[in-house]
Amino acid sequence: MAFVSHAQEHVVPIEYENIQDFQKNISNQKKEVSFDRYGDLNNDGINDWVGVLNIPRDESPPFVQLVVLTGQPNGRFVKSVITTEVENYYEGSPSSWFDVSIRNASIYIETYGKTCCEFGSTRYQFKLFKDQWRLVGIKSTSGNTVSDGNPKNDFSKIEDINMLSGLTVVTSHRGGKKTERTHKRKRGVFLLDDFDFSSSYAQ
Repeated sequence: MAFVSHAQEHVVPIEYENIQDFQKNISNQKKEVSFDRYGDLNNDGINDWVGVLNIPRDESPPFVQLVVLTGQPNGRFVKSVITTEVENYYEGSPSSWFDVSIRNASIYIETYGKTCCEFGSTRYQFKLFKDQWRLVGIKSTSGNTVSDGNPKNDFSKIEDINMLSGLTVVTSHRGGKKTERTHKRKRGVFLLDDFDFSSSYAQ
């Protein structure tokens, strides 16, 4: 019996001399950096870079995209992750927005929203896990923003999910009384590549 060997396809990483080189490259695609963050994401002592790109469209609102470049010992940067372009739901809204931060070798993306009576935020934690940028945690906070003067009607809830173990802790406050319950949820694998900036992602 003959065995046919298939050589594994080698993907050459896309490198940039510096961040300015990357910005020049995306400007040719009519994209621009809306804001960016620096921090060490892989514990190698070298700053990496996360950028949120604004992508104008003929229609409104514009689209948004997130890019991760990992810093190299030679000072160059390699493209590690680029998310799909999605509509920027937050553009121009005074009551909803998002932010990105780097700490604990993780990328945190937090979405916020509020109405006249309620508020909500969801924080997603992505970390390099087994060579994949995986969602490792979700923390959601919600509650009411307007009190009718009766403390018994004040309410807030925090749901903290470990996406690797499935352990979920739900803490509620109602009328000054705190309750906490713990359960396991079905685990799934969610990658940064597929992040869509919505508060319902992976929910």
